[in-house]
Amino acid sequence: MPCSRLSLASAIVAASVLAPACFQIPDVMDTEGGTSPTTTDNPTTDNPTTDNPATTVSEPTAGVDTSGGDDTCGDGMITGAEACDDGGTSDGDGCSSTCAQEPGFSCEGEPSVCTSMCGDGVPTPDEECDDGNVLDEDGCDECAIEPGWACTQDSPSVCTSSCGDGMIMGAEVCDDGDAIDGNGCSAQCTVELYFRCVSEGPGSCQPIRILYGSADVDDPAHRAAIADITGGTVEHINTLDQTPSLPDLTGNYDCVFTYASNPYADGGAFGSNLANFVDFGGNVVLGVVAPLPAAGLVGSPIMEPMYSPIAPTSGVDDLAMPVSYNGDGTTVIVQDIIGFGIGQAIDETPALQGAGIADGTYSNGSIAIAYRPDFKVVYLNGAGSASLNPGGGWPRLTANACAAGFVQ
Repeated sequence: MPCSRLSLASAIVAASVLAPACFQIPDVMDTEGGTSPTTTDNPTTDNPTTDNPATTVSEPTAGVDTSGGDDTCGDGMITGAEACDDGGTSDGDGCSSTCAQEPGFSCEGEPSVCTSMCGDGVPTPDEECDDGNVLDEDGCDECAIEPGWACTQDSPSVCTSSCGDGMIMGAEVCDDGDAIDGNGCSAQCTVELYFRCVSEGPGSCQPIRILYGSADVDDPAHRAAIADITGGTVEHINTLDQTPSLPDLTGNYDCVFTYASNPYADGGAFGSNLANFVDFGGNVVLGVVAPLPAAGLVGSPIMEPMYSPIAPTSGVDDLAMPVSYNGDGTTVIVQDIIGFGIGQAIDETPALQGAGIADGTYSNGSIAIAYRPDFKVVYLNGAGSASLNPGGGWPRLTANACAAGFVQ
C-alpha cells in the first residue's frame, strides 16, 4: 500500500494502530529554518545516536595514573602503604617491585636509598656472605668470604674452611694442600698418627723424629721396631754420660723418650731442657725410674706438677713375677695395643699430680700409663728396653705415647 503523508501527531497515533504499515514522518525544521528529511523504515537501528540514546552514551575509561599520586610505586615518593620508593620497580636492590623493604636492607629518604645491613645474618645480593657478625677469621669478614673458606647463602651464612687448599683455617689442624689420607694430614685436615705437621701447604707434615734418650745402653732392635711403626727416625743418646742441649732437642727431634737404668749424667740440666722442649712444642715420654730421686729427674722442672702427670716416687719394686696390662686404657696411647707387660722394674705406687690422668692399669692394680691433658708429657710405668725384660706391644706403646701430643 502506498505510504500516506501524515501530520506528526497523526503519525504518532497511526504508528500504534497501523504498525507495521509504513508511514513517513514529517520533515523537521533545522536551526537554519530549513527542513531535514527524516524518512526511515527502521528507527531503532538506522540512527542509534538520535533514536536510541540510552544504548549509545559512552562512559569515561579509567586510565593509568601517571600524575605521581598516591600508591604509585616507582615514582620516588613514599605514599599510601609503601614502605620505600627508590624510583624503580626492580627487585633485589632493597626496595622491591611493590615498594616493600626487602630483608637485609635499610631504606631511607625520597627517592629511597637502600643499603644492605652487614652483620644482621641476612645475605643480600651485594654481600658474599652474612654470618651475623662483622668479625674476621671465621670465614666471613665484613660480609666478604675470607680466603680458604666457603660460605652458604643461608640466614645466617654458615662458613667452613676448605680442606686441601694449603691454608689452615677454622677447625683445621693441618692443611698440606690436598685432601687425601696417609701423608700426615688427613682428608679432614687432622694430623694423622705418627706425624707432626708444622706450617701449612705441601711438605708441612712429616713422620715424627724420636730421641731414645735413656741412661742405659742402646737397644737397636727396639728402636728399629719403633721406627718401623712411625716411619720416622729413632736415634739413641746415652744420657748416662751426656746431656743433650735444648737446641739439639728442638732442632732434631719431635719426641724424647727417656728412662734411667742408671743415674743421668746431669738430671737437673736434662730435666730443665726437657721442660723447655715441651714449651717449644715437643713431646716427652717419661719411663720408669725417671721419677726416682736417686737416679732420675726429681728436682728438675720436668717433674713439676705443670709438666709431669705423676709425682716423684719413693722406690721401684723389682718384681719377682711379671705383670701385664689389663686392657682398660681408653686413649690414643693404647690404640692398636693388644697387650704389654713387664718382667721387672715398675713402680707399684705411682701417684698422680697436677692435672695428671691415669690411662690403664697393670694386673697388680698399679697405674700403667698417665698423661698430661694435652698429651705433651706421658708417663709409661716401665720401658721397652731389652734390659728391663719387656713383653708384648712396647714398641707401639712407645710410638703412640710419642705421637699422642701431635694428634689431639
